[in-house]
Amino acid sequence: MPRSPIIRCGIVTRDDQLNQKLVPFDVPPGTTSIYVKYSYTGREGGNAIDLGLLGIDKEFRGYSGGSKFEVTVANDQASPGYIPGLLGVGEWYVLLGVYNITSPASYQVEITLDDSSRPCFKANPAPARASSSQIKRPPGQPPTFRWLKGDFHTHTLYSDGKFTLDELVSKALNRGLDFIFSTEHNTFSANLVWGSHVPAGFLVGRGIEVTTFAGHWNAIGLMPHQFIDPRIYDMRDKDASLVAAVEEVHKSDGFAILNHPFAECKCCEWTFSFHDHIDAIEVWNGPWKRHPKDESNIKAVEKWDKLLREGKIFTASAGSDIHEPRFEIAEPLTRVLSDDVSVSAIIRGLRARHVYITQHPSYEIEFYLCHNGERAGIGDWLKTTEDVIASVTVKGFPECEVRLITENGIAEKTSRTSLSVKMKANYIRVEVRNAQDDMLGLTNPIWIL
Repeated sequence: MPRSPIIRCGIVTRDDQLNQKLVPFDVPPGTTSIYVKYSYTGREGGNAIDLGLLGIDKEFRGYSGGSKFEVTVANDQASPGYIPGLLGVGEWYVLLGVYNITSPASYQVEITLDDSSRPCFKANPAPARASSSQIKRPPGQPPTFRWLKGDFHTHTLYSDGKFTLDELVSKALNRGLDFIFSTEHNTFSANLVWGSHVPAGFLVGRGIEVTTFAGHWNAIGLMPHQFIDPRIYDMRDKDASLVAAVEEVHKSDGFAILNHPFAECKCCEWTFSFHDHIDAIEVWNGPWKRHPKDESNIKAVEKWDKLLREGKIFTASAGSDIHEPRFEIAEPLTRVLSDDVSVSAIIRGLRARHVYITQHPSYEIEFYLCHNGERAGIGDWLKTTEDVIASVTVKGFPECEVRLITENGIAEKTSRTSLSVKMKANYIRVEVRNAQDDMLGLTNPIWIL
């Protein structure tokens, strides 16, 4: 039965901003449920304090940012964003993330413990391969590849999104997608329960959007219970924390994507270095322009292109970052060349940079280079010091301009739907733009050595 609430109060000021405050409390033997409710002053004036929960030895038990003001963690279930399971005996902590303080804020945390009998939680993660993969090949034959359609950046009620898991899958299926990756902010709770929400032939990959005060990045291809710690332990060398976290992702054969590097929201802009431990850059996040003066995606493409010219090769990827119904899943859409509808095959495609991006699922780009009978596709390398033939065909786009871009800028452009031209460059990539110069499509480069 519920015990008397434990009340903890305190004050945070601007000196506490962009730090985490831990509020300790004891969990006695026999506890089967923890209910946490919190409040603070000054919300109407811009104060913002996030909520999380740490178990004994500061084990991660959940995070909800500023989206929830009361949560439960129990043996058998938990609020979205939190991790169900047996409750260890000892000191626990309510985690208060002091995101923004415009005036001193008084906070109150109310903790209610319960020892009523409860069963144990059993995880049901989504499989790492679609249950009936749509890419078939006869035994003994080489792999058959096709361009899979997906979204690497999505949110639900398990962090700060507005969708249930079923609603997000329904939107993805209606959009004609083959896969999505679940990337909730600083929690793997959704990764434990997706299994009962994924239809045959569809894939939900496991991920986390690692959300720090120095920028956000997606860790994808994780194990079901794998947590990537968002804390930056030394602001004098914050890149060291980033490198250590990305190495944990790589140990499980995962993939790290730098998200929305020039986003306008507080602490969303990337202030780490563009470190080569990161595998990809999300050069297109959500609608190309969220408002008429929005240049965040423009700057991201320009930064990625500058890095390419410097010889620093990152896969260009994209994500809708969908949170609510007024936006569309897979806008933009990322296509990955893959021989299977599985997490491992998709990550292989990402690593090989066999990736292109379009605003809409009906838009298609075919792009390749040829020289002396050799052919290289998106993300590949062609060995020659001579001219190559660059061929591009676009399908399904509205009226547009197709551009071939090299390390020296725009080399060729046409309003036709196909182009074949002799060129010499270190790399060539494709952009498709409308009359307002808004992006409609973008490929990774083909490199010429």
